[in-house]
Amino acid sequence: MSFHELRSRSRNAQNNN
Repeated sequence: MSFHELRSRSRNAQNNN
């Protein structure tokens, strides 16, 4: 997966918490 996707997943995880 791409670097941008990794960052997006990280941000989404933090937003969900």
